[in-house]
Amino acid sequence: MNALPPASGRPSLAGFANVAEPFVAAARANPERTAIICGGHEYSYAEVNARSNQICALLAARGVRPGDAVAYFLPNCAALIEVYYAIQKLGAVAVPVNARSIAPELEYFLRTSDATVLLFSSRFAEVVSAARGEVDGLRSVLCVDGAVEGAEDLGPLLDRFSAAEPELFREPEALSRIQFTGGSTGAPKAAERTHRADLTEFEGVFGSNGMFADEAKVVLIQCPLEHHGGHSWFGSALALGATLVLCSSFDPDEILTSIQRYRVSYIILLPPTTYVRLMAHPRLGEYDLSSVRLVQSSAGGTSPEIVADIYRTFPNAIMNYGWGQTESGLGCSLVLTREMALKRTPRIRSIGRPMPLMEMRIVDEDGQPVPDGVVGEGVCRSAAVMRGYHGQPELTAAGFTADGWWRTGDLMLRDSDGYFYLAGRKRELIKSGGENVFVGEVESVVREHPAVLDAMVYGEADPVLDEAVAAVVELRPGASLTLAELQCFCRGRLAGFKKPRSLTVLPSLGRDFAGKLHRAEVIRRSRDARARLASLKRRPELDEVLTQVHSDPAVYRVTMPMLPRHAATTNAYLVEGTQGWLLIDPGAANEVAHGSLLRAVEHLQAEVSAVYLSHEHADHSGLVARWLGESPLVRSAAAFGPSRVSERFTAAGFAADEVILYAGLQLRACPAEVPELPSLLVGDGDQLTLAGLEMQVVATPGHTDGHLCLYLPKSKLLFSGDHVLFELPPALFSETGDPVANYFESLRRVAALDVETVLPGHGRARGRDELATRLRRLRRHHERRQAELVALVAAHQPVTAAELIITHRAPHREWTKVAPGRRWSIASTTLARLEHLVASGALATTIGPDGLIRYHVESN
Repeated sequence: MNALPPASGRPSLAGFANVAEPFVAAARANPERTAIICGGHEYSYAEVNARSNQICALLAARGVRPGDAVAYFLPNCAALIEVYYAIQKLGAVAVPVNARSIAPELEYFLRTSDATVLLFSSRFAEVVSAARGEVDGLRSVLCVDGAVEGAEDLGPLLDRFSAAEPELFREPEALSRIQFTGGSTGAPKAAERTHRADLTEFEGVFGSNGMFADEAKVVLIQCPLEHHGGHSWFGSALALGATLVLCSSFDPDEILTSIQRYRVSYIILLPPTTYVRLMAHPRLGEYDLSSVRLVQSSAGGTSPEIVADIYRTFPNAIMNYGWGQTESGLGCSLVLTREMALKRTPRIRSIGRPMPLMEMRIVDEDGQPVPDGVVGEGVCRSAAVMRGYHGQPELTAAGFTADGWWRTGDLMLRDSDGYFYLAGRKRELIKSGGENVFVGEVESVVREHPAVLDAMVYGEADPVLDEAVAAVVELRPGASLTLAELQCFCRGRLAGFKKPRSLTVLPSLGRDFAGKLHRAEVIRRSRDARARLASLKRRPELDEVLTQVHSDPAVYRVTMPMLPRHAATTNAYLVEGTQGWLLIDPGAANEVAHGSLLRAVEHLQAEVSAVYLSHEHADHSGLVARWLGESPLVRSAAAFGPSRVSERFTAAGFAADEVILYAGLQLRACPAEVPELPSLLVGDGDQLTLAGLEMQVVATPGHTDGHLCLYLPKSKLLFSGDHVLFELPPALFSETGDPVANYFESLRRVAALDVETVLPGHGRARGRDELATRLRRLRRHHERRQAELVALVAAHQPVTAAELIITHRAPHREWTKVAPGRRWSIASTTLARLEHLVASGALATTIGPDGLIRYHVESN
């Protein structure tokens, strides 16, 4: 095949009103033709249709009616197709479930779709058993390939039902399928697709790839049939009366043998890098692949090298490349020629022109069309577009323009010949040094490097550029690549501000079967890899990072830098329980700290099941989001309240620039994203079971309003956070009530506990006697400082807090030389003591016309 046939010659599906109708017509026209080949078995159209009719009759007998949702959880197999057409004939709604789903995901799919029946494979019995008890509304649970506990065996049940053709449900605008999206971020959304939408999609697909004109019509599908791409191809092929060769997984011998044995003419393997794995088979040359006429790939992950290799491997084929979405149904397609690959023509980066029955255009932020060559958002219009998101009317409304075009969320441009180019997702635009960088453009260039098999680009926070371009690559076998080499390669191909500023090499980027990357997961893995290297460079020996500090339960201290090049450290603790590990205070958000904790977790093979936070400060809470799993963060209900820094320090007489400094430090000290995380809010005296260990919460405000200590009574173990520090007294940043009185009460609470071992937020472990001594000294320290303040006020009254701190305790020139964080610490603690002295009656205040609070000694 040298070119695709004109799409205008395709057969029309416009006269059908149910997606099963073209299949039924094909079964009537050629009942003995092989419809499906799977696992060495061949099934004719008559056999597949008859079994589908029996399943349809069974579902009807179980009370399934038009509009009811029926889910199937199946690998690639003939049963999946039989079940799908049975659902369609009845007018019910098919809910394909990803075959890789775990129990919580299956539960989510069933709940979100309101499924009433579930059909599944015995290989997924354990997942089904774990999920079904959490889902109300399931009337029937049927196993398609045998008897398993808690489910009915479909096979014997079907013997009771006729294989006669049922009366076909025919409403083209009725819902046919709820397809969960496989997007790159966020929870899967449930796209509602009608019979008309899928029929239009089938026609557009076989019109764009020319399958309708292929004489052989033997189609090999390796991607999951429950995925939108797999569904699109099997629906299109069976609508034309083609033979499907199904592969349930990537097995190069099975795929190559099937191509040779069944004379396969069309193949679709996903993701695109799967072709690279296939072509790396050591005995590739032993197979006859001359029957292949078309090789299908999807947008994302294809490079000129892959295209050239495909043409060498399949000498009689052409390569078709497509872009589309679950929501849009159809999209763009393009034949990638051998000449494009060898000459690296710019059009090889295109995603093609719109498929038949699809309109596309590029618009600006106001929805107005932009000229050719200008990047904007791609929007599309077609009968193939979904109806909306199931149960999410607001999200649906936001996805469509006022005149009915679907907003793809993809940034694109169109050239003067009508070819579209993908620049990236709207939310993936990188703002680097004030310039817009489109990830798609950079990814295309990086993939052209001969060492690179696949690539992803994202924006990484940068103190100078705001965002810097970060590249993550998967290399070809045996290849190597440095950042300097990649930057040199990009020179002349990309503007300087678009070049990657960092490079991470991963074993695999993990594209799914649609060729999509789960970007958040790749970014997490990239950051983990860089952090691990940073920690190894700073502290190569693990015993510099990890120390066991308690045996029952086993507790390990992870020592992490507060700042990347700072000597001061913070302690995180990993506590081994009977149900996983408890992580206490994950540490500061810098690469060395991040990498240190990663190395510790990996060495201990710790499965973190709970994360506990002693208090708000960033050197303890900065990495919380990285380690938070399905369980919520355990933190104080009093933490992360509204700050009064500006109000307090302005009234205390500090200059405006000093107040701004303190307010900024407060914002950085308490990361704003932490209170947005799912949290279990606790308070004094709460009894918890974390990682299977019983413990008690002890509220200890003073250092911060939301400070907590964690006490394990059985082991007499106290995690004291920054409430009790042994090298220096903790600063008092609390802003609620009387901070010093609160702190003294917190010291009393800790003193009342039966403690043998104290594990503080900074420094080494301490024993019972050291704790008792330290508690007494901390109280005496504050009492002594308060007496000094009373004397100082008496000598200079009336006096503001700022005057006391800056003028009377240290010369101004020395104060400005004190580090900003230290100044904030001194000012906050001094202000807390003054407020306590007022509350206790030792001092009094007046507020002058300037609004400043001045202190004087209370007269008797």
